[in-house]
Formats: sequence, C-alpha cells, structure tokens
Amino acid sequence: MTRVTALLDANILYPAPLRDIFLQLAVEDVFRAKWSSDIHREWIDALLRNAVERRWNAPEDSWTRQRGIVWSPDTRR
Repeated sequence: MTRVTALLDANILYPAPLRDIFLQLAVEDVFRAKWSSDIHREWIDALLRNAVERRWNAPEDSWTRQRGIVWSPDTRR
C-alpha cells in the first residue's frame, strides 16, 4: 500500500481526461488521491459554467452522476 498522498486540485479533476488518468493511478495504488469540499465545488462549478457556455443539452443528472463517481469515499481516504 502506498504512503504517498496527492492533493488533486480542481484543474486535475476537470477536465475529465486528466481526472481519469489521475484517478486510475490512485485506483492502482500509485498514490492516495484527496481533495477538499472547496476543490470539489470548484471543479463542479467549472463543469457547469462550460456546459452553459457550450449550450450543452445534457440532462442535469449527467453531471450529477459524474460528480457522484468522482466523490467516491474510496478516493478520499
């Protein structure tokens, strides 16, 4: 088990491709991923801001589902 902990900032959690890379590394136990409630709120705000700017027609539950996947207790240990 790794003893290294990485604080993931909002610019890592959003956009999705970068988030996927870092969370996959955490799943593979390269490091423990952590972030604060403020960081979590910041990346969700960026996601919603971009959705409005790009006029995405995705239902609200799509970003809620994405938020739930990232806000997994396993990644915050």
